[in-house]
Amino acid sequence: MMPPVARAQANVVCAANLPCTITSAWTFTGAQMFTQLNGCQYVNATQTFAQALAAAGSVGCIEVTPGTYTVSASALIPYGVTLRSTSGGILSIATGVTLTIAGNILGSPNGQIFAYVGTGATVIAQSLVEALWFPGANLGVQINNAALALNNAKGGGNTHGAGKIHIVGGAYSVPLGVINPQADVIISCDENQATAINFTGASGIALLFNVGTAGGTYYEWGQGIENCQLYGPGYPSGSGQAGTGIQIGDSTHATIGLKMENSYLAGFSIGLTWGNTSAWGAKIDHTVFTLNTQDFVYNLNLGGGTENIALDHVVFAPSYNAIIANDVVIGPGNTTTDIFFSNCSFDNGELVVSNTSAVGLTKPHFEYSTNTTTPFAAISGGAFVTMYTPVVQYDPVSGTVPTSVFSVNSSTLDIYSPKMNSNVAITNYLNATSSATRVWGIEQLNGIGGPTYSGGWQIECGTTTQTCNYVLGAGAFNVSATGGINLQNNTAVTGLLTATGNTAALTADWTCGTGGTVSSCVAATIIGSGGGVPLTFTLPLVARSYTLECDGVVGQATAVTANSWNLLTATNGATNVTTSYSMNTAVTAMTGGATTDQASTTTTFLIGPTWTLGGTATKMPFHIYAKIEGASASGTVVSLQLVAPTVGDLVTIYRGTSCRIF
Repeated sequence: MMPPVARAQANVVCAANLPCTITSAWTFTGAQMFTQLNGCQYVNATQTFAQALAAAGSVGCIEVTPGTYTVSASALIPYGVTLRSTSGGILSIATGVTLTIAGNILGSPNGQIFAYVGTGATVIAQSLVEALWFPGANLGVQINNAALALNNAKGGGNTHGAGKIHIVGGAYSVPLGVINPQADVIISCDENQATAINFTGASGIALLFNVGTAGGTYYEWGQGIENCQLYGPGYPSGSGQAGTGIQIGDSTHATIGLKMENSYLAGFSIGLTWGNTSAWGAKIDHTVFTLNTQDFVYNLNLGGGTENIALDHVVFAPSYNAIIANDVVIGPGNTTTDIFFSNCSFDNGELVVSNTSAVGLTKPHFEYSTNTTTPFAAISGGAFVTMYTPVVQYDPVSGTVPTSVFSVNSSTLDIYSPKMNSNVAITNYLNATSSATRVWGIEQLNGIGGPTYSGGWQIECGTTTQTCNYVLGAGAFNVSATGGINLQNNTAVTGLLTATGNTAALTADWTCGTGGTVSSCVAATIIGSGGGVPLTFTLPLVARSYTLECDGVVGQATAVTANSWNLLTATNGATNVTTSYSMNTAVTAMTGGATTDQASTTTTFLIGPTWTLGGTATKMPFHIYAKIEGASASGTVVSLQLVAPTVGDLVTIYRGTSCRIF
């Protein structure tokens, strides 16, 4: 008898050890009981995490099926093993246990993968994690836990470049004062304004970035936020603002190199601020600050200062229907900053700089949409501000106007190629008090008047032509003996120009000889030396030419001898000097002389020839001229000297004798 033939079955239930074809859909009920599929070890009701890890070896994968499974002992998932989580699959790390994951993690961006009991923790090597993988009562706690997991993988200590925490699109609610990631991480939201974090509460900081040492190091560079919408309690109503949006550093952490990009921050009392003098290197890019009581505040009062803060394509718009004074504020605290705004818009908000910070603005856009008397920018406190190609627009067609476009007090402001337009007449674009202002190449002044000055010094070029106007306020503009002003090309000066650095005058009679101010002039001696005002000039450290002119009165007491005028170009000689003198030796007698083409020398030389007064106890006028060509850029000192060979014949140069160089 032949044995039975094994035939393929088409039954719903297949018998063991026989070929089987299933023609209808499979339906499984109950827990998955198998321990592996396609080489991936499953964590399920049949196999524990520890068993799956042991079975996976050094290459493969572990998949956590729906349910919560305990990790009861510290373990390492090796680099070659991928951890996967089916939606709802959670590993619960027991207290005192650390799960280290050296391999990759695959899981839904909006599903939890880890739970912590007590001090349970994870150490994650991959550089990108999802915030929602981690436990927490709200998104803020989840972000903090994600940061710790990344930082632990780098050995702790807020190591440079710990990683990125992604937040999947959606709306989240977080209390103020919660988010404080303790690692150099970038918080990254979904693009196209898909992720909105709504902050609640009456006070606190929405995002506090405070990793790093007190002074900061280059290795701590890297915290930040990108593509996120951060909404404070005052959004979207524009009222009820509370808390601080972002604070960089605190009293014990500098947090250098923070980056904020492509984000939106609205509805806080303060949008962005600083908490440490050494929190430098921040970069804010392509970001909007709006509906905050103040959008930007740098007002530390801790001494010192910070540097290299840059804002690029940032919009400050504190209100849509009102003008907000003190919106972007630097100062008045004594901690200064070096900050640069590039292509930023100041819409309905005033820029205020009120300490000695250095502030640069390239193509800033200032615009007010409604009536106000508030200037677009107020600069004071010794600030140094430079604007390149600013654009100013005042939109109202009637009503009140700003007192001026820019207000400057006791500070320095440089403006290059401004373009300004107002639909209502504004009296002046600049109101400067005791300040140094320079305006170059005005492109447009439409509906806005020229500047007003009170004290200080100002230069304005290119209002209607390429000529320049110079305004020097009385007593407020000083040029030292080593400085200088060069006015060229038919410059017209209106009013009295007093330059103390280029004039020297005797304030008392100066005598040379026995019993005189100077005991001897046998060797050439600077007139006015020895206790008076020396007729000497320290020229600016530039290679250029000067003219020296001196006028005075001379007399001799006991006898008349052959004396001489000398000139000294010390330290570094001039290329060439031609000099001459003329004087009365008596009421009706004159003499004079000249020395030409004196090549560079650092020793005294005669303005020849000698001269002899016609009698004693006479007072005779003299005039001396010198053209000094090519004074040294390394420094030339010019002095008028006297040679009187007989010390007993006292020579007097009388009070009021003076020289000026120009």
